[in-house]
Parts: sequence; structure tokens; C-alpha cells
Amino acid sequence: MKHDEFAFVNHQLAGMLKSGIPLEGALRQLCATMHRGGLRTELQKLERELAKGAPLKEVLTQVRLPELYCQMVLVGVESNDLPGVLTMLADYYQRTGLIGLRLKGLMIYPLIVLLASLGLSCFLASIFRAFSRDISLDLRELTGGMTSAAGVPVMIWMPVAVLAVASCGSGAVL
Repeated sequence: MKHDEFAFVNHQLAGMLKSGIPLEGALRQLCATMHRGGLRTELQKLERELAKGAPLKEVLTQVRLPELYCQMVLVGVESNDLPGVLTMLADYYQRTGLIGLRLKGLMIYPLIVLLASLGLSCFLASIFRAFSRDISLDLRELTGGMTSAAGVPVMIWMPVAVLAVASCGSGAVL
């Protein structure tokens, strides 16, 4: 279920209830204008059961809607302010959707930085690869023959490997 769609449906439902349309009729009108999907299916099930005369409390246990939503709808019915509660729930789900969208947006920047670092590391490693033979000879001279020539490519490509793993991990989380 998409939070923004759920919020829109609840705003519409609250408006219909405020204008005096009964809950079953408002649900029927909403479902007629909605595209196919899980939310429409659940709302149609809710409307059908209410039209048969089933109590709302019993029907809400049969549909797959968020638990918080079902409990708050019951509170709204008991307090005779269902439109007000639906408006509050719509605002809540709209904010929840916006927070999720912002968090995804905030994760984009570090991913871009990681990918740029990975590209720069690959570029620098490919340049230093050409000089790796000279570097390994210089290292052997400095250490008195203690360093092997095989260690230099590993040292050059290690940052690339670490950044590649970090980028893949960040991409998977996003």
C-alpha cells in the first residue's frame, strides 16, 4: 500500500462523510474511481460487508488494513467524529510517506559520493598500475629486498575493492 494513495483516499472519504454520504455509499463511490490494486480490493470488501449489515468492528478484523488505521476508525465511530479521525489519519500517512521519500533522497547523496570515489580510485589505480613495476623496484631498494613485487598491485587495487563493496552495499540498502 502506498502511503500517499492511502492518504488521498482517506481525505476523499472524510470529505464525503462530512457532506452527509453514508459510509457504504462513500466507499462504493471511492472504489468506482480507483484503479485496480490491493487498497481498492480491501475497500470493496469493507463496503460489501457493511452493505450486508455486518458491524464495522467485525468487518475491520476481516480486511487487511493497518492495525493503527482500524483502531483509529473505531475510535472515530465511537466519538461520532469519523471524518475528523479520517482527516487526521490521512495527514499521518501523508507525513509518513514524505518522511520515507526524504530518507531515500538523503541516501542518494552518499551513494553518488561513493560512486564518484570508486571512479576516481579506478582511474588512479589504472594510472599507478603503469608505474607499479617502478614502485615495486623502489620499494625493494628501500626495504632491502624485503617486499615482494606482488604486494604492490594489491595495495593499489585495495581501495577500489573496498569502495566497490561499500557502493554495492549502499545500493542494496537504497
